[in-house]
Amino acid sequence: MEQQPEAMRKMTPAATSRDMAVPAGGRSIAERAYQRLRLAIVECRLAPEQRLTEASVAQQLQVGKTPAREALRRLVLEGLARVTPRHGYTVAPITLRDVQELFDLRLLVEPAAAALASGNLEAALMSRLKRLSRVGYGKGGRDSVRKFVRANTEFHMQIAHLSGNHRIAQLAAQLLLESERLINFGVLLHPQSERTVDEHRRLFEALASGDANSARRIAEEHIRATRQMVVESLISDTRLREVSITHAKRASHPE
Repeated sequence: MEQQPEAMRKMTPAATSRDMAVPAGGRSIAERAYQRLRLAIVECRLAPEQRLTEASVAQQLQVGKTPAREALRRLVLEGLARVTPRHGYTVAPITLRDVQELFDLRLLVEPAAAALASGNLEAALMSRLKRLSRVGYGKGGRDSVRKFVRANTEFHMQIAHLSGNHRIAQLAAQLLLESERLINFGVLLHPQSERTVDEHRRLFEALASGDANSARRIAEEHIRATRQMVVESLISDTRLREVSITHAKRASHPE
């Protein structure tokens, strides 16, 4: 695969055949190839706008070209990869428009879910949420970042589920899964573990005490702070500044 830009190499080691090789298992080879490639993109081991070809993906995943082609096509449909005429594929860029749209939706959904969820915590779930709220990450630590992103997603999904509104929970889950790539990108360039853990702690305490107004306010503040972290990461990445950010600004609207 094409060499990663310097900013991404500082952020995370390049994806290697050892990292991405498809293990044996019950799922089809194509399905496992798709899941491995998707994870490499979401975790930013494959950089935004990095070039991909069927041959390079097949080599990295240690599969045939047919499963590699199927995996790439699925990622194109999902919006994580793009077809580049005569050049194969590229990893989809991360743009300010992506960040704006996704976090605008989260601001509409999650504070409302937090307000609805306040006071609805059962003892077992309260203990689980408390543990999730305390998960942070080490600076530059790939494993700790992976654990944090998973815990972060589960923490917010559980709150949406506690709202008692099935549609809110479904929408929040979709938005949170889409956010994982942006959060990986942000925390690898601008780690803010202590701030995030503190915000999660305060949100948990508001939920546990049944304070709907505080839960709504803290959830909103937390989402805005996370968005700012991602934006600062985009701005600091010189390779993405010209291609992704300035292009997206033409189509985006001020907050």
